[in-house]
Amino acid sequence: MTNHTNVPRANSIGYLQVIDASPTDLNTVTTVLQRSVSIADKLGQRDVVIVFDQAIYAKALEIIWQKPVEFERVVLRMGAFHTACAFIAVMGKRFGDAGLGDLLLESGVIGSGSLTDVFEGKHYNRALRLHKIVFEAFERLRWEAFGSWLNSNDENEFLDSNFQASVLSILAQIRRNLTADNFKTLLMSPYVGKLFEAFSVYCNVSEGPMKSFWNSYIEMVELLLLFTRATREGNWELHLACVEKMLPWFFAYDRQNYSRYMSVYLLHMQNLPNTHPDAHLYLSSGGFCVQRSSHGFSRSPVDQTIEQTLNRDTKTRGGIVGFSLNKGSVKRWLLNAHERASISSKCRDLAGMVNHETSAQKELGKTRMKRDETDVLKLVQTLQSWTNPFETSEQLSGLSSGTVASSELLCDLLNAYEKGKLASENFITERLIQKSTDIFKPIKRKSLLTFSTKEIKGKQLMADKNNNTLKADRNLFGRLLVIAQTRQLDMREVLQFELGPLPWSLANVDGTPVKTNKSVLAGLLEKGVEQMQAIPEESMWIFDGMAVIQSITRIPSTFSDLAIVVLKTILLVSKRAPRIDFVTDQYPTISIKNLERDRRSLGGQIITIISRPSQSCPRQWKKFLSVGRNKVALVEFFVSEWSKQSYKFTLEGIDLFVSHGSMCHKIYVENEIVTSVECTELQSKQEEADKCVLMLVPVKKCFFMQKKHAADKGYDSIVIKSSDTDVEVLACYFQNCISSNIIILTGTSSKCRLLNVQSMCAKLGNNVCRALPGFHAFTGCDSVSALSGKGKSKAFGVFDTFC
Repeated sequence: MTNHTNVPRANSIGYLQVIDASPTDLNTVTTVLQRSVSIADKLGQRDVVIVFDQAIYAKALEIIWQKPVEFERVVLRMGAFHTACAFIAVMGKRFGDAGLGDLLLESGVIGSGSLTDVFEGKHYNRALRLHKIVFEAFERLRWEAFGSWLNSNDENEFLDSNFQASVLSILAQIRRNLTADNFKTLLMSPYVGKLFEAFSVYCNVSEGPMKSFWNSYIEMVELLLLFTRATREGNWELHLACVEKMLPWFFAYDRQNYSRYMSVYLLHMQNLPNTHPDAHLYLSSGGFCVQRSSHGFSRSPVDQTIEQTLNRDTKTRGGIVGFSLNKGSVKRWLLNAHERASISSKCRDLAGMVNHETSAQKELGKTRMKRDETDVLKLVQTLQSWTNPFETSEQLSGLSSGTVASSELLCDLLNAYEKGKLASENFITERLIQKSTDIFKPIKRKSLLTFSTKEIKGKQLMADKNNNTLKADRNLFGRLLVIAQTRQLDMREVLQFELGPLPWSLANVDGTPVKTNKSVLAGLLEKGVEQMQAIPEESMWIFDGMAVIQSITRIPSTFSDLAIVVLKTILLVSKRAPRIDFVTDQYPTISIKNLERDRRSLGGQIITIISRPSQSCPRQWKKFLSVGRNKVALVEFFVSEWSKQSYKFTLEGIDLFVSHGSMCHKIYVENEIVTSVECTELQSKQEEADKCVLMLVPVKKCFFMQKKHAADKGYDSIVIKSSDTDVEVLACYFQNCISSNIIILTGTSSKCRLLNVQSMCAKLGNNVCRALPGFHAFTGCDSVSALSGKGKSKAFGVFDTFC
């Protein structure tokens, strides 16, 4: 396809005068049609083919329907370039939030700033390349799963004893000498034919919704590539076949304009042999695309050619952009803009500044091929750290987040094409063939769910619309009082009923609990207490592990480097204290804190399996840390990594206690050997403790288990490195129960505060300290709603007075 035989003659590209008017204005479009017919008359052509993008195509179609006699010779076409961009946008909507976006970002093949434009079809070349390399990565994983399927199929009818050896022999020969003849030999081999036959059967075998969903991605990319191939080869029949396959996807994902006018375009083009035989003969011979170079497989869509020639020449340096703000000057400039653009283009060609030979075959360049292969390997590596989407699965979940699709979402994703196909068939039958329905009547939206769809919110809004429910508003009571002053309204009777679906003193309109600023309470507890100037020597340190990890601003490239950075951070802050406790939360499946954790993970999630120390850290670090099992796996990796002999000099003279999940390990150096032992005294399998408040803050329970354990070991001072207000509250509560003095190191590096909890307790008094956890929970914490309009400060004043 890319050789220099049977290459079509290069087309001549001429520039017409620019019309200074809106391209979608009916008068402008009418002028374009009339001038096109006039040019066809001068050239002696029977038919004239005009290519528009969808917006102008719709206007031109209306004009031709109104004046069929005047424009009966006009054949309208929709630009293949803009059609491909719209189809890419459909793919972005369907797969972008199913994990495809995170896959591209995590593998590093695209930056976050370009991702949205790629998914919306605005960066055509970049989007086409990215979908091609993702397609390649998925195919490799599908072939990997196919191999497992073959091995597990004991009654496989496709393979015989000579199959593997024969295929490997052919592949080795092609690898040594890749030629067209050798490749043809490969395709003609009966063994390879059997292999492809078996692979086709595997692709159609149902092994769960995950495989079916991502199979549809491969099919859509194949359709996009076939559509591109039809243009590059000038294959008119393939072009129409691809348009017919694309149409259901436009209907399924509510591309209303393309759904309406692509249906008209398809019928017009299929009926072209009867209505415009000369135009059909011209298009069938490859006239629907433009040949600009001297090698094959390089034709381009007409609308893309316009973008690359006339539009580019008029809008780049020396063109219309930034030319003048004077309207008269701009009009004079437009009179001969097409001539200047044509001259500029010819001059660049004569000077050799434009080389179509190389620019048209970027995909075949060694640099490009090497870069593509590198990016494919990155994608495969990232997917392997998540999951192989083509392995057997019982449910559909996001690639990166692991979010399980609901039954409604599953139905919409797996049946999208069938729903779109039914809608397209009904549209064509009712509006274009039978004409029982007006073609311009609005098309009912499918509103199919995707992973980014807020299902609950959408259902709630629909219920409100159908039931005409009154929007909940906490100001309703005030309005009732105003009404009661002018009308005979008994407020005692009104107040017998609920004024809304939720108690507005404790909840927001969307049902979430009211939040308050917890740090205000920390300021109240510290008020009037003099800060310490230095930490006593030989103090024991307790670190909030997740706070340490989240405080790292520059995430290292690999997990092994991250383990080194975290360990050096805690050693530096503690100045190599003899004992350091690294404490982290527990993340049970059922927890009272799940609502708060879900709120913090609204920005998205990424589930990563840490398989080796050299594995790259996720680029979207916040999404990684929003998943509880990622945090547990990360700390377990730290325990495994810090227990290696390479950390001997780093940990020498230090007892490091690391709590992870329900377990706790002690890591220390003994006889120059790094030793890791399980510390049964600090194990905790329950998230809650005897005190009610400890059920709300599981990590704080671990803190004070560590404190008591440290106090029993004879440490006079225990330093807690944490900026959490909950820690200060519980420190005041437990100070009297622990013989050691508790010191809290809080704040940021620039505004660091060193708090003596004994001094805080002396100022507050024993009664306040004992009641402080209950007060904190009652006035709002992570898992308990605050009182609407009432913060910590005013409540604490009342609380302190009565205690």
